[in-house]
Order: sequence, then structure tokens, then C-alpha cells
Amino acid sequence: MAKLKLNPEPTFKAKVGVPVPGGAPEPVEFTFQYRSKSELAKWHDEVAELPKDADEVALLRMFVAGWDLTDEFCDDNLRRLCDAYPGAAAAAMDVYLRESWGARRETDRGGRRAFQRHGVETVPGRAGPVRPRA
Repeated sequence: MAKLKLNPEPTFKAKVGVPVPGGAPEPVEFTFQYRSKSELAKWHDEVAELPKDADEVALLRMFVAGWDLTDEFCDDNLRRLCDAYPGAAAAAMDVYLRESWGARRETDRGGRRAFQRHGVETVPGRAGPVRPRA
């Protein structure tokens, strides 16, 4: 059994169900950047200050550190992922927020506003991918 560390690892891994048009979500393991509660609050402020039309790749680079795909983790391939699977960025963000906030997520409306501003809807208690707002 793993022991709780007061100094968590700088990254953590979680499966993201990347939405596949016409099919079931495909699980992909992403490596995410760990942030403490105070670091998450600061990060929310940074996301809120981004222009509404901020590039998805720039937004993903703020919290994704890698993935378990045969393709190299780089900006070009992140762009290809977002182009081929339009729900991928929203799904990755939803998993990151759920893993980072845990139970606090359902009551942390201020944090969700920053992401909603960028067209990413986060829904309390929803386990699946969250689609960008129209």
C-alpha cells in the first residue's frame, strides 16, 4: 500500500477518455503537472487572464507534461490531436481538474469560471469528457 507523501511527485498520470467521433472514447494515459492548492489558485488566475481565443495547445501546455502515445509529445502533435479529436482538450482538462481538486471540485465555482471563459465547460460530478460550449 502506498504511503501519503507530504511532498507529492511533480507529475501524476491519469487516463483521459479522448472522444472519438462515432465511437467510444479512447483511453489515453496523460502525464499532468502536479499543483498544490495555492498553486492551483494562482494557475486559475493565469488561465483567466488568457485571451478568450487562446490556442488550445498553449492551454494544454499549462497542465499536460506528456502522454503514453507512440507519437512524440510536442506542440505539433498536440495540435494534431486537437484537430483530429475536437473534444480532446476539454476531456484532458476535465480529468486534470477532477484529479487535482477531487471532492472540492463540486463546490469550487470560481475555479470553473476561468475555464468556462475559454469555452471549456466543467460539470460537477460528471466523469466523462466535457464538450466545449457552442
